[in-house]
Amino acid sequence: MLRIALWTIGLLFSAVVILFAAVEIFGVTSEFSLQNNASEAIAHVSVNVVGKSFTFDDIEPGARVTGRYRPNDSSFVALVEMRSGKVFDGVVPYITHSIAYRHDVVVSNSGIEVIETIMK
Repeated sequence: MLRIALWTIGLLFSAVVILFAAVEIFGVTSEFSLQNNASEAIAHVSVNVVGKSFTFDDIEPGARVTGRYRPNDSSFVALVEMRSGKVFDGVVPYITHSIAYRHDVVVSNSGIEVIETIMK
């Protein structure tokens, strides 16, 4: 009887370890989009999140770019340089590893807005 109980506990422990490993390997994925609602083109965009950098060039008015990343304890920073030379930045100071986010970055003639949504 003791062997069966120990075997069962060992089996449950193994299942929990495998589950945590699967969550770590296949964990949550977050995404962002950047929409150019300005009347001029964006010359260069840099989005930095969890040590990963996304760069985009020559985004015309009305165009959208997207990216995906695995969240970690970090921040979300978007730096936008317009063709005219104006520079805007948007920051979400803290994101965490266990939550899937969607960041919608909207660029207008007067600045940048970062809208953060927690996805289910």
